Amino acid sequence: MLEFGMKIYTGSDHRAIELNNLICSTLDNSPLDLKDENATGRIECVNIGPSEYVATDDYVDYSSTVATNIREALYEGKQAFGVLSCGSGIGMLHAANKYPFIRATMLPQGDPSLAKAILVQDRLEHDSNVLVIASDTNPYTKEELLEIITTWTSAPFGFGRHLRRVNKAWYDAKLREARISNPFISSGVLSNEINEVKRQILEFKKFMPLVGIDLIDGTLTDGGTISAAEFTAIIGELSANNTLKRDDFLSLHLMTKNPLQTLKELNNIPQILSVFIHAEAENSELQEIMHSEWSFQLGITLNPETSVQDYLQITQNKINALDLIQIMTVTPGRQGNSFNPACLDKISELRQLGFTGKIAVDGAVNPTNISKFISVKPDIYFVGSYFSNSDNPKSAFEEIIQLTRVNNSTSHVNALEQGEVEANPINTDENLDISFLEDKAKELRISVLEQIGATLSGHLAGPFSCADIVTYLYYQGLKHNPENPKWEDRDYFLISNGHVTPIWYAALADTGYFPKSDLLTLRKFGSHLQGHPKYGSTPGVENSSGPLGHGIGQAVGIALSLKMDKKPNRVVCLMSDGEQQEGAVWESALSAAKYNLDNLTFILDLNDIQIDGFTKDIMPLPNMANIYREIGFEVIEIDGHDFSQIHNAYLSTKPTPTSGSDQSTSVSEPTKHNSKKPRLIIAHTTSGKGLESIENDYSWHDWRGDKATLDSLLAQLR
Repeated sequence: MLEFGMKIYTGSDHRAIELNNLICSTLDNSPLDLKDENATGRIECVNIGPSEYVATDDYVDYSSTVATNIREALYEGKQAFGVLSCGSGIGMLHAANKYPFIRATMLPQGDPSLAKAILVQDRLEHDSNVLVIASDTNPYTKEELLEIITTWTSAPFGFGRHLRRVNKAWYDAKLREARISNPFISSGVLSNEINEVKRQILEFKKFMPLVGIDLIDGTLTDGGTISAAEFTAIIGELSANNTLKRDDFLSLHLMTKNPLQTLKELNNIPQILSVFIHAEAENSELQEIMHSEWSFQLGITLNPETSVQDYLQITQNKINALDLIQIMTVTPGRQGNSFNPACLDKISELRQLGFTGKIAVDGAVNPTNISKFISVKPDIYFVGSYFSNSDNPKSAFEEIIQLTRVNNSTSHVNALEQGEVEANPINTDENLDISFLEDKAKELRISVLEQIGATLSGHLAGPFSCADIVTYLYYQGLKHNPENPKWEDRDYFLISNGHVTPIWYAALADTGYFPKSDLLTLRKFGSHLQGHPKYGSTPGVENSSGPLGHGIGQAVGIALSLKMDKKPNRVVCLMSDGEQQEGAVWESALSAAKYNLDNLTFILDLNDIQIDGFTKDIMPLPNMANIYREIGFEVIEIDGHDFSQIHNAYLSTKPTPTSGSDQSTSVSEPTKHNSKKPRLIIAHTTSGKGLESIENDYSWHDWRGDKATLDSLLAQLR
């Protein structure tokens, strides 16, 4: 019998406090009807608040807290729901739905029986997990309202679908943790001995977040392992004696031509996170499997001889029909197989076609071959015989982790040992490698084109304008740590002109903050990479921006906070010339000067272009150096595409206790900053720099185009 507890978090605005308290007290400890004879449970209700009226309270905060708690519960493999009450309900509805894996729905108004029917259907079809009540227009009595909510919480909610959502949340949570630059490493338990399978599962789970298990029946490849029935019996036994817990996650690889019946036997086992079936299985079974509901994430495995086009034929040309694709680097079941380099091309092809899920590799994954994956960087490595044949699997696991870290790093980014909090070694004042930076800037520009190409739309010219600046900062200037994005001693980098964010994403992915495969999800629904950056969604992003002029104020706030806490961190904010037309810019600049924020550096990307034309035609700007110097800044002007000048300017803004002149100058050699003033680097740049056909042309600011044009631009750049 599965014990299945549910938490319900409730919150409201100040007008609905009484209603919120009533809902929470009534629901707490009530039975949970799972409509499943193998499951039982009870509700625990948690009242987020408010408990009384507070003038400064924002009801959206309560909505966000409820949504965050539900999301965190999902990440831990638990079930949770929310009930929110406020005036119109719209604010709370939108606030809750901002969060991944939250599906908020409004309480229907009208006949109570109809409302219950609609909500039950919503649970079944969409797994709604937050119910929002418009308290100002609520037509129901308290008794009717409680009955409706009770019906909603006790409605069958697609147990299998819920488990799959939990599993997807778990994958995403693990891949977005602080050590996100490392791929996921899992085992491949492979044995026909029941006791040996038990032993390996129990041993591997001690140090692996995900234990992989192969089930082979001899129909698709040579050899055999324990059967699906034997495996489910093992899981039942280990769960019953509590040696295998709910969050001891497993991933299965079914090497069989007839996987359908096995999948049915595995369905609704909570520990099973994902199951891979082979594209080479019987097509009739594949089609039924593809159109069925499963409690786990379904993935597909492609043997070396199976092409991406074969996968598309199975999925009816839907590249993202599944969240997981596993690429075999050897033909399964054949001893002594060598690594097949064609698998690398297959991974590249999937990403070029816009696959946004996780890509795993399996077969011949060992220290000798790890370096071969450097160009494609899989999300998950399944390591079989190298672990199972090792006398010390934990040491072998740690060795593979270390090798993948090294091979996921650029030559200028050394992976850090777990637990270290030292700065990323790319932050050095010496050894400026201009050739490396030029090559890297070109790579990042290509990445911008590929990101925008995934949707054939996006801001293009701006990211190219500041590409050299961003490249310098992430590979030479900033003190930062992709292994620990929230490292307390980091420099803070913010982008105020948020539309240039594709170049930011390119640098963050390349230095290891998140998988490069995420880049092709730019501006797609559900992606953490939107057209403007969002703080809290993307590792390494320090600010949300969109409305021009506001990132500057955010930077001033962070710099002032660091000053008050007597911390030495630097704050760097990139801004555009067009946004100098915003009043908020000058309020922030005045504040920076007043509070002597010598830990703050603004970099002005001065390309003389904005969305509708040239700045001189839209709203002419005065001499920026004179204006900022008059306010109280130290100012330096440079060529924003000359790495030597960028380097020397950046070093010159580094605070020192010495005193001296604060005049604007042109940089050839670095001179130390010598006052308590904030700094401005004016970088004279060219819009669209790197693509001669679009340079200095404002019509390319926000591009909508076709694949032929994109291919032409890529050809120019390459």
